[in-house]
Amino acid sequence: MPVEITIADTLAHGRNSNELTLAVKEGLVIRDYLNAEISLGELAELLGMEYADARDWLHRKSIPTLKRFNDSDLEKIESSNFEKLRTRFYNQ
Repeated sequence: MPVEITIADTLAHGRNSNELTLAVKEGLVIRDYLNAEISLGELAELLGMEYADARDWLHRKSIPTLKRFNDSDLEKIESSNFEKLRTRFYNQ
C-alpha cells in the first residue's frame, strides 16, 4: 500500500525523488532493526542484500550488529548458556 509523506526541504538536502525514497526505506529498516522489531536477516531481505552484505552495510554506518546485555544477571545467563552450547558442540 503506497503512502505519501511530506519531507521538509531541510531534511531533503537536495535529494531527488528516488534518493529520498531509498533514504526513507533505509531509515525505516534501520529504525526497526535498532528497536529489535526486525532481525538482521529481515533487514537484509528488505534491502535486497545478502546477510553478510547487510551486516557490513550496518557496520559502515557505525551500527553494531552484536547485541550486548545491560543487565549483569542476563549477561551471566547468556554466558552460561553459551558455555553449555559450546561444551555440547565440542563433546559430540
